[in-house]
Amino acid sequence: MFRERSLAARLLWIGVVGHFTAALAALLALLVLGESTRPSFFLVYLPRHPFAAPGLLLLPLVLISRRRVLVALEALAMLIALFPLMGLRVGYSRSPQQKPLRLLTYNVFYAKLDQAALATEIVGADADVVVLQAGKTAFSALLQAKLPGWTVRIDDEFILATRLPVSSAELPERFEVDVAAGRVQYMLDGPSGAFQVIHVHPVSARAGLFDREDPQLANRLRERQARAAADAAARSKVPVLIAGDTNLPGLSAISRRTFGGFDDAFDRVGSGFGYTFPAKAPWMRIDRVLAGPRVRFLRHRVLPRGASDHRAVVVDFEILPP
Repeated sequence: MFRERSLAARLLWIGVVGHFTAALAALLALLVLGESTRPSFFLVYLPRHPFAAPGLLLLPLVLISRRRVLVALEALAMLIALFPLMGLRVGYSRSPQQKPLRLLTYNVFYAKLDQAALATEIVGADADVVVLQAGKTAFSALLQAKLPGWTVRIDDEFILATRLPVSSAELPERFEVDVAAGRVQYMLDGPSGAFQVIHVHPVSARAGLFDREDPQLANRLRERQARAAADAAARSKVPVLIAGDTNLPGLSAISRRTFGGFDDAFDRVGSGFGYTFPAKAPWMRIDRVLAGPRVRFLRHRVLPRGASDHRAVVVDFEILPP
């Protein structure tokens, strides 16, 4: 009996120490290496639920064991897994100080699934500004019919639909003949004055994940596109939002380097995990709304699964006076 208990105790120690070490090592790898190596690149984009899963078994066992060191170590492992690794937030909505606005961002997957259902989702969100990635001309025409009196325009793959006046729209020149800038810039007139929306969709990581392509090829282009968007936002002389499918999950080093100086709506007022992709069983938060000074986020929501391979994000915000 004594030996059995000793073996069980040793196995529990091994399990808890192993869980803590794995969670901490993964976090450090993401913070230090980011997308710079192939293993850490996969860690950025693959599900991180496995880092929390052992706790479902270990946490009850250490509580039963009443060993304080094990309880503390397992609690730390779960905190690391749930919060920095998986991105859990415990947020709250804010009350507006000015007239609020609502923005919806949604990668609509070229409207391949159900255009009518997709249009119904978008109209039902009751947003003032809608930015859609992976759009197509036929769907923008359908959206215009559903939103009479609105401005609806398509630039390359980017669709804008808004009830606000649009004073300008700029599709930046391609970096190279076959390399798009991955963004469109709009100047809108809101109730509190002009503000800018930089609509983004850098290249996907799919080729590096599934096609055995060197992931650094797309990583360099993704960072170049994200950096150009961030630089454009930094130059803006009016309040600015960056919205779209960034293709950059939580703890992405590229995201930290490029968008680290901007407020993230989810970080400010979001709750839960905020995952947006893939729609059926999401494990990544890549669809984002960011902002510079004088933009105050009020509420962040991820809509239920709809007629796309992403889930839509709806953000309420206000423009503060100078």
